Amino acid sequence: LQVVGVFCKFHSCAAQEFSEATEEGDKDTAEAVREFAGKFDTLRSSFEGLPPAESSGLVAVLHLQEAKTSVDKELAFLDAEVEKAGLSLAKVVQALEALVPIWQTVYSADETYGMKLLKTCGGLEAWAEKTAAACPTSKVNGLVKFAEAYDDRRLRLSPPEPSTGQLQPRIAEMAADAHLTAVEEELSKAKGMNSKALLASLAAASEALQADGGSEAVNGRLSSAMDAIMDRLAKTFNQTVKARDSQKEEVLQQFAGQFDDIRACGCKRAVEADGAAALAPEGLGARLQKERQTIFEEQLTAIEEGLKPSSKLDITRLLEALQLVQKVWPRLINGSTLPNRLMSVLAPLEGRIVDAGIQAALTGNSAAADVLLQQAGELDAVLAEFRMEATEDECSQPLRRQVLGHALRAHVAAANAVLWVSTGPDCEVLVKELTATKAYCEDESCPVEVCVEVLALIDSLGVPLLAAAAGAKEAAGVDAALRVAGIADDARVSAMTRLGPEGEKQEGAALLPTLQAAKAAADKLDEMQDELDSPGGMNPKLVVQTMQELEPLWAPVGPTKAFQQRLLGHIACFSEKLAEDCERALGAEPQWRALLAVARDAELKQDALVLLSPGLQVRSLESPLCRLVAGDLLRAMESELGKESGLSPPVLLTSLQGLNEVWGKLGGADPLSLEFDEVCSITSRLSQATLQVHTRMHEAMHDAVSTDNSNKKTALLGFAQKWDATYPK
Repeated sequence: LQVVGVFCKFHSCAAQEFSEATEEGDKDTAEAVREFAGKFDTLRSSFEGLPPAESSGLVAVLHLQEAKTSVDKELAFLDAEVEKAGLSLAKVVQALEALVPIWQTVYSADETYGMKLLKTCGGLEAWAEKTAAACPTSKVNGLVKFAEAYDDRRLRLSPPEPSTGQLQPRIAEMAADAHLTAVEEELSKAKGMNSKALLASLAAASEALQADGGSEAVNGRLSSAMDAIMDRLAKTFNQTVKARDSQKEEVLQQFAGQFDDIRACGCKRAVEADGAAALAPEGLGARLQKERQTIFEEQLTAIEEGLKPSSKLDITRLLEALQLVQKVWPRLINGSTLPNRLMSVLAPLEGRIVDAGIQAALTGNSAAADVLLQQAGELDAVLAEFRMEATEDECSQPLRRQVLGHALRAHVAAANAVLWVSTGPDCEVLVKELTATKAYCEDESCPVEVCVEVLALIDSLGVPLLAAAAGAKEAAGVDAALRVAGIADDARVSAMTRLGPEGEKQEGAALLPTLQAAKAAADKLDEMQDELDSPGGMNPKLVVQTMQELEPLWAPVGPTKAFQQRLLGHIACFSEKLAEDCERALGAEPQWRALLAVARDAELKQDALVLLSPGLQVRSLESPLCRLVAGDLLRAMESELGKESGLSPPVLLTSLQGLNEVWGKLGGADPLSLEFDEVCSITSRLSQATLQVHTRMHEAMHDAVSTDNSNKKTALLGFAQKWDATYPK
């Protein structure tokens, strides 16, 4: 008994010291005690006849004691972590993992540890649920993974069994709820939805529910969110394709792929949960493909309606529809009947386009023709994408090639429309139309027969352009006509080049040199007009000089009525101003004689210009002045004859001599001429004056004879001889 008491005492002391060493972390002492315990148990077993120990050996006791200490330490650590503001999930899992290998030993020895474990785990689970409800969605999935790790360790820490079931399903439900709330918030935005955030939240919600599938309510929300996303994306995709935004369309297509991957994972989870195979519902990618087909069908209907004979042809709308069809075309499902339907719908297109071109040509609507030609080219580009194989019954040429000739005719018609108007050709319009005809003639697909019409138009430009060039300088007619002539010559070259050898037979004179010559003549007419309108008074000699300088420039424009009319206007103005100057010079013989000389010279220059102007009729410049001079000389003669006595024969002879000089140039020989009456009046007045002279001379001679005044008789006979010699014939 004494020996047993000694062993018991050593047993108790060793256990006490080991407990203190492990609690204090004194590894050396604990290890020494553990070594002592092994030797102690060996020694105890070597004593024969001793009663068996009431408890296990010292090594087993120390092991259990060490396990309890570890359990107490880890549970205390876990309780302390729960109380911290920043709990470390990794350390918690590590602590739980540390409990697993020793738990059965401790719990079997002392079941009171079960209550301790339930209390500690309850605190951890409460903390996890509280944190999951409050933390950001970006962190909640970390808690789901923690809960999964926690459940794995907790299942191995039993008995006792968890009273509230597994933690992961509860945390996963809360995580899915948070992610779905984020998804619903994004979907509630009318615009500016963040697709990346939406997919991330959706994927996180789906991932959170993968373990046990989640409750019916959460799965219903997930399903509704996916349906809403599909509806919204399908609508956006439809609008994007119609807007022909290829970049955005590709982004949406990528989104659909990612969405379908997330959705497929959810479907796989549902299948695994049900334990039976099931086909996944149609994905967003397939939905977008259906949207393409819907767009194709809508546009086909629009094209079909637009090409009906009863419908007004709206090529812009038709192009929009075809371009949408072109965009969808490459992604149609193999075996679709839509391409064949498209070919059937497009059958009337060629006829409608060509008819529109003919109408534009007939009305001379060149603007509409240009738009039609551009649209025809765009239609060709779109139709080429459909790889339409032409047959004998189908369009054998591109639409633009067929419309080009009509567009060119429309420009020719538009040019002709402004060429012969009463106000003169509209040079700005001609420049525009001829520029277009030049460009079209240079097109390799331009019909050669229309080029002949272009040449005919250019050949007809000469007369109206010369008429435009004849305008006064303030009308800027010459410069405008020169621009037209230059473009017309270029267009002629383009048309002749297109005609080839046949064009050489129709080669006409260039317009620009003729118009340049016309400009020189017009400039000279402007100089003449400036002198006639000079505020300081006209210099007649400068006007005559201008007429002389105009003669070598006149031949190219002489046949043109507009130039003739302008010349006639200047000559008429010149004639009026000469007459005004002559009226002021009457009574001053040197002045009116100088004016008669100028008028005579001007008339020579006028006659030279008339010879170069077929059909031009002008009036004499000198005759009006001669009639003014004759009238004035007759007034002087009549005034002298009105004297009762003191009549001066020299005065009469001077007036008669002047009359003799101008008499043959009075004009008025034609009874229908305007000056006929005036000339008749002058002739009558001269006859009356002559009668008075005869009477007065007879009376004077009778007096000289009766008085036998020989000197007077000699003087009277001398006067009579001079009178007869000077009298106009």
